[in-house]
Parts: sequence; C-alpha cells; structure tokens
Amino acid sequence: MFNENFISVSPKNELIKKLIPYYYFYKTFDSDFYKQFNYYPHYRLGLTVHKNSQVTWDSKSRITTHKKGQTTILLTKNIKKRRVAKDYGIIDKICIAFEPLGLNCFIDVPLNAISTETLSYFDYFGEEFLAVCESVFNTSDVSQKIEVLDSFFISKYSKFSENRIIKAVELLLKTSESLTIQTLSDLVGVNRKTLNRLFQKHLCCSPKTFRQSIKFRKAFNQYQETDSFQNLTHIAYDNNYYDQSEFINHFKKLTGQPPKSLFSSIEKMGSFDIYWTINEPRLSQITN
Repeated sequence: MFNENFISVSPKNELIKKLIPYYYFYKTFDSDFYKQFNYYPHYRLGLTVHKNSQVTWDSKSRITTHKKGQTTILLTKNIKKRRVAKDYGIIDKICIAFEPLGLNCFIDVPLNAISTETLSYFDYFGEEFLAVCESVFNTSDVSQKIEVLDSFFISKYSKFSENRIIKAVELLLKTSESLTIQTLSDLVGVNRKTLNRLFQKHLCCSPKTFRQSIKFRKAFNQYQETDSFQNLTHIAYDNNYYDQSEFINHFKKLTGQPPKSLFSSIEKMGSFDIYWTINEPRLSQITN
C-alpha cells in the first residue's frame, strides 16, 4: 500500500477566489510508488509545479518521475480530450486551477504569447515564483500555503480589460441556451472573425471548442454532483444536446468512452470538481 496525501483548498482572498477556484497539493512518499490515471477536458487552465521531478509528455500522456534538484512548472490547457498521467516515485506538486481568463489577470501579455500548446513549460513568473513555491513546499501548514500563494497572486494582479471576450465567456458559462457562434458574435458586438481572433489570442482555442468544453463539463459535473441517479437522456437535454445519441458521441470523442462506462469509473479527488479515473494500482489513501 502506497502512502499519498491529496489536499484541495480554496483561496482565502475574495478577489483571488474569483479567478482561482482552488489549489491542490499532492505528495507521495515511496520511491517505488506508481500510479496511472486519466483526467478529462476542462475549460479551466492549470498551473502545476513539480518539485524534484522531471516531466515528459506526448500527445496522449504525461509522465512524472522523481529527479532530485529539478523543479518543473507546467501550464495545462486541456479542453479537447482525455489525457493519461503516470507518476513514478516520490512526487510533490502544487496545482493552481484558473477560471477562464483567470491567468490573464496575472500576466501582461496575451496567453498565446506564452504558449498555444495543451501542455507546455511555464517560466513567465521567473525566480520569484520558484521562491514562493519553495516556501509552499517547505511548510506543512495548509493555511500558510494558501496565504503564501494568495499573497503572490495579489501582488501580480492586473485587471484584464478585453471586455469583448469577457462578455463572450460569461455568456457561454451562464446561458441556459445553446448559443450559436453567430448569435454569440452578435451579442458581443463583433463579427465572427474578430471573435475567433480574440479567443485564439486570450484562450488559445476557438469559440466553438470552448463552448463544447463547457457543454461537456457541465454534463460531466451534473452526473457526478447530483445525489440521486440521473437518466442520461435527462442530462443530455439539460445540457442542450440534441438527443442522447449526440450526447454519447460527444463524450466518446472527448474521453474515448460512452458516458455510462465513463461515469462508473470516476473517482472524485478532494472537495472540488477534480475527477480522475484511477487505473491499477488503485489509489490507496487520500487525505483531505
């Protein structure tokens, strides 16, 4: 049995909480540790700091191995498909989850100037951020971890002022209707070409891809977070799928599985909408 520790927490600062819904801290303690899990598309971005780790990846998977003295920071924009993660040895990592356009409030360049890839190295904050993360790694006090991260992001905050894409994202997240891209363009007050350019510049994806990611994630979370069993047809219609067939095909395209088999394999990690499929060997101990 491997010893692991997974803690997910919300920022304390109210401004930061609107942009960063949660941090999580994950640590393993055994040199022969191994775990493989699947994680799924999300419209949020993740910034993950791996201490004493080397991280490699390809188009389908990410592999983390213990390497003393090396800190690796990765930016993840995973809105298109399921990915596989493999962790080996002693792992110690911090993950910062950003709401759409959340990271944009802490950088002074467009997101696509930093990276357009699903996974990429991230060194934008430089040595200052490495020092902050080292402080977080070196304390076991969760409240102190939160305070250190909150303070750093407060110091980097700069209001993101591209109101056209802010409005577009808000409409896509809040509307109960399935907006066409043309309708979205009209509501924002720009043509479709300009709207697409704004999304590519600040979110590194098209409006259509972003909309589909929201649609998938809302349906995914609805099933996981509702106490009573829900008919898949009801979930499909609640989330503006034309019918159950479209719902099933969309899930298969993004995850490689139909909804029914996917939902039966999911494990919730921590207190937020973090859902993984743990492959053998199964997760042995979670501490929240």
